[in-house]
Amino acid sequence: MRTQLRRVGILGVGFVALASLGCAADELDSDDWDESNDVGEISVAGRWLPSAGATAAADRQYARYDDSLPWSGGRNCGGSLLVGTRELGDYLRGAFRGVRSYDGYACRANTANTAQTSMHGTGRALDVFIPTLSGGAADNTVGDAVANWLIANAASLGVQLVIWDRSIWNASRAPGTKLRAYGGPHPHNDHLHIELNTDGAARRTTWFRDRSAATSPTTTTTPAPTPTPTPTPTPTPTPTPAPTSTPAAPRMRVVSGGLNLRRAAGTSGAIITAMPCGGAVTVIGGPSSGWYDVDYNGTRGWCSGTYLTPEASFRASVCGG
Repeated sequence: MRTQLRRVGILGVGFVALASLGCAADELDSDDWDESNDVGEISVAGRWLPSAGATAAADRQYARYDDSLPWSGGRNCGGSLLVGTRELGDYLRGAFRGVRSYDGYACRANTANTAQTSMHGTGRALDVFIPTLSGGAADNTVGDAVANWLIANAASLGVQLVIWDRSIWNASRAPGTKLRAYGGPHPHNDHLHIELNTDGAARRTTWFRDRSAATSPTTTTTPAPTPTPTPTPTPTPTPTPAPTSTPAAPRMRVVSGGLNLRRAAGTSGAIITAMPCGGAVTVIGGPSSGWYDVDYNGTRGWCSGTYLTPEASFRASVCGG
């Protein structure tokens, strides 16, 4: 029997069948992110396009993308929403008009990659429901405000991914490439799919310690105008601040010959290739139970951290060089 997502409603709403908001359990299963669902830059009018202010703020954000663990028959499911995930859901329900309920936890395999646990099974994913307008159109007045606030404050929240109204935003991508059209089977016109990384879900990011770390929900869509400076007879030159940049991903070296690059964390993951001693990898995520999500010469996969060392401390003599 399929495990349905658990809904949290306001007082008086209680538990409601998933189909009551026009979003059946099978449709919710399509929330699982797969890169093939990203269909490139946005070119179709009508989908979620963040405001100019939210876009500028979002391009300054970086949040690490933490993938789920292997499915392993459900042994890696978290059991419930994690504390940070639930706290964010409660905040969105109270802070934004039109948000009446959210759900999120379901122990199941990822529908895009059945070898992995669904992000809903990790306890780090939320579905925040926005009732559609007549004809089934997304209520962008309500949903866009939520989505814009999430992406403008992704770093302090630990938000790694947002899907809303046929668009997908990934906080780990480079500035200018974070937003793409979403081509999954459900258009996400009646709910936002929100994922937290492990730090956000565990309340280790700044917003959970200090709510002022994030901009107000009412200030992300229309940035305040820049005041015109008053000229002075002898102005003092102001140094131009250095441009901000996305932190460089850490580099590590392989210290064992024939280290396997796998499709999933753990020895049960299928082997993609074997990496030679001294091979350089770029760390994308982890560690997760001692395994790292890495890029090796343009190929992404998982490898054991036991046989990796930071590039700065690598010595060729380890490999017999």
